Amino acid sequence: MKGIEEIGKEYLIIIFILFITFLTQYYNFLLFHSIAELFSIIIAGGIFVIGWNSKKYMDSSFFLIIGVSFLFIGILDLLHTLSYKGMGIFIEYGSNLPTQLWISARYLEILSFLLAIWRINKKVHSSYLISGYMIITSILIVLIFTGIFPTCYIEGIGLTMFKITSEYIIVSLLILSFFFIVKLRKEFSKNIYRCLLIFIISTIISEMAFTFYIGVYDFSNLLGHIFKIGAFYFLYKAIIQKGIENPFILLHDKLSNSEKKFRFAFDNAADAILWINEKERNIINCNKAAEHLLGKKRDQIIGTPLSEIHDHPDQENLSQSITDFLERVGNINMDGIVVSNSGEVIPVNINASHVIVDNQRVIQELIRDISVRKKIEELNYKLASIVDTTDDAIIGKELNGTITSWNKGAERLYGYQEEEILGKNIRVTFLPDKENELDYIMDIIKKDASIARYEAMRLRKDGSEIVVSLTISPIKDEKGTIIGASTISRNITEKKKMEEQLAASEEKYRNLFSTAPFGIVLFTLDGTIIDTNLAISDIIGYSSEELIGKNFRNVIVPSESQFLDYSRREELARQNIIPEPREIILNKKDGSDIWISSKLSFVEIGGKKFIQALINDVTRRKQAEKRLEQFVSTVSHELRTPITVLSMSTDYLINSKGEISDEIKNNLLNAISRNTSLLAELIEDLLIISKMDEKKLRLTKKEYNPKKIVDDIIKTMVPVSEEKNLKFLVDIDEDLNLIGDYKRIEQVFRILIDNAIKYSEKNPQIHIKAISNYEGKLNPKKIPGVLFQISDNGMGMREKDLNHLFERFYRSDDVADIPGTGLGLSIAKDLIELHDGKIHVESQFGKGTNISIFFPFLENI
Repeated sequence: MKGIEEIGKEYLIIIFILFITFLTQYYNFLLFHSIAELFSIIIAGGIFVIGWNSKKYMDSSFFLIIGVSFLFIGILDLLHTLSYKGMGIFIEYGSNLPTQLWISARYLEILSFLLAIWRINKKVHSSYLISGYMIITSILIVLIFTGIFPTCYIEGIGLTMFKITSEYIIVSLLILSFFFIVKLRKEFSKNIYRCLLIFIISTIISEMAFTFYIGVYDFSNLLGHIFKIGAFYFLYKAIIQKGIENPFILLHDKLSNSEKKFRFAFDNAADAILWINEKERNIINCNKAAEHLLGKKRDQIIGTPLSEIHDHPDQENLSQSITDFLERVGNINMDGIVVSNSGEVIPVNINASHVIVDNQRVIQELIRDISVRKKIEELNYKLASIVDTTDDAIIGKELNGTITSWNKGAERLYGYQEEEILGKNIRVTFLPDKENELDYIMDIIKKDASIARYEAMRLRKDGSEIVVSLTISPIKDEKGTIIGASTISRNITEKKKMEEQLAASEEKYRNLFSTAPFGIVLFTLDGTIIDTNLAISDIIGYSSEELIGKNFRNVIVPSESQFLDYSRREELARQNIIPEPREIILNKKDGSDIWISSKLSFVEIGGKKFIQALINDVTRRKQAEKRLEQFVSTVSHELRTPITVLSMSTDYLINSKGEISDEIKNNLLNAISRNTSLLAELIEDLLIISKMDEKKLRLTKKEYNPKKIVDDIIKTMVPVSEEKNLKFLVDIDEDLNLIGDYKRIEQVFRILIDNAIKYSEKNPQIHIKAISNYEGKLNPKKIPGVLFQISDNGMGMREKDLNHLFERFYRSDDVADIPGTGLGLSIAKDLIELHDGKIHVESQFGKGTNISIFFPFLENI
């Protein structure tokens, strides 16, 4: 799309041309009239070329009818110009002849315009159409030159009533066509629609001006021609210019949505596509457009050598040049030719590159028929001019590389002034190891082919290297002989650096994204997940494929749904406020809940904002914090009771002095002793844990009798046993002796027996037995040893608690009301393992628990 500045320059140029044309009438009105009409005739010819060649692309007949009609309108305008007063060609006919030719051309123009609107979505047979216009135009010319056609101008009097009435009729029909075009505006692109309306308005003003003149050199006649030039200029912009820039703009909205989608697909692409075997250089596949272009069926094209469709006496070895240059450059865009099945040489644009098909590299050519463009280039060859106003470097050179032209853009780009560079070889801008590149370029140029969008490294005068985008095309003399090449260079160094930096940043981010040990989730502001990394699967159990497309709310427990408050997220995104890190609960795929730490940030991708969440599993920490909280609460409770007893007993002894009996005094002292021992035991547990954590616990190993240890523990628990009516069954050989730390072994059995009593109901039974030479699952290596089993019929444990049984501070919700620290089993397990033993727990909730302990014999320690 043109920028505002460029459009302004274009309009300034046309205004300037109109002004110069206007000034010519002061020198010679006939010169002014000839220039104005010649402009219209050339445009009419261009419209015919565009309209005629557009018929094979469209179902609509609008541009075909306009094109054919303007060929014959141009013929009538040419006769009008030649017969004009003062031209000296049709002297005997006077001023009536050009006026008759003028009004017949205008009738033909407006009626053709209405016909084109009427048949806009209908097919018209092109041969019938051109034959019809040939007949109508011939009849008009015969009627005019034989004097049958009504008189339009009388010398000395001016325009006849027929001429003036005809102009008003034409204006009325133009107004009618204006409303038709507005009604059918969706049939045209925005630019073409606007230009057509301006064309109609300018033509109306022109026709109105032609109703007022008396003499053929009058001012109103001049004004009419000025507006006719303006009208034809906008018709030029609507059809010829747009057709040259992009032939497919004339197809605006004529393809259905499905056709638009499939046009870019291989089989239905508008451009011909060929896949060529890189080694054999024969065609291995093509699309339907290639069949149409080459005039062959696909099975006839496949296997054809590339040289058969590209090489021609006018362009020998073009296929070889394409493949050779492609190997060195990587991709090329050039103008060339193809030879159809009928032998027709068709000018085309070739965009060649390497693609991978079925794990094999092949050459892909995208071929566009540019016959229309070439014909228009030939039509306007002598009128073309180059304005050196671009910032790009435009360089002309001979075939040997000698520089012949050097614009201001080249001075800025390469650092050489025009006067110091002219006559030198273009190789001064090449890198030392790339000087032979010129030979490859010129080989292509000599074969009449243009190279576009070719990127290369170049050298500036100061020695710095730059990256440039090059468009190279041949320069021909009037005979069509190639005498040199024109190069347009654009500095894309900064663009390349930015692309490299962006690629590096994206690669770094992608590596971090895929290898990060923490989870990463990318989702829209409303919570829809668009990407995740692999680590997220380890955290919540869902694979990336299962998460993408879901809403993040679906994996957040209901109590945390405010985490993705949509309106709040949009507000934060607009203000670029990064939310504070949060810890929330997620639902895992297996249905369990986990705690995660989530740090959110906003990222921008493709101009849209998304939320990126960095996720860490903090479930263990949260559980540990909960257990620590429970431990502190339990320890506080456990400490509070003995400390209270100690405080009250000592206060009573101090304050009562000699007022208490010896019995009360002894009871108080015994209470102080028992609670002091309890405090010492609790502190001892904490000290043992500390020592084990710091690897400072030392065992004093000696021989011990397990039966004696168990019996001593049971004796100390007689009061509790009697209170619960508890029954002990001990089945341990009295002669069984093991080696170990007596104090620690006693501590293990005390913890286990105490737990069996503590979590038993009324009338419980505890069975303790030893199995010598045990070789079960706790002794897979068959080491000689003893298995101790402590079984009870108490409350038992749930399956979910068994996995956490030996975790420090862990206590089941079922025993929250029973005093305990959650340290006993953890300490027992660590002490057993210090003796190279093992412990295993089996339990059923409501039925009881069985604890198994394995210790090796003396000789195996």
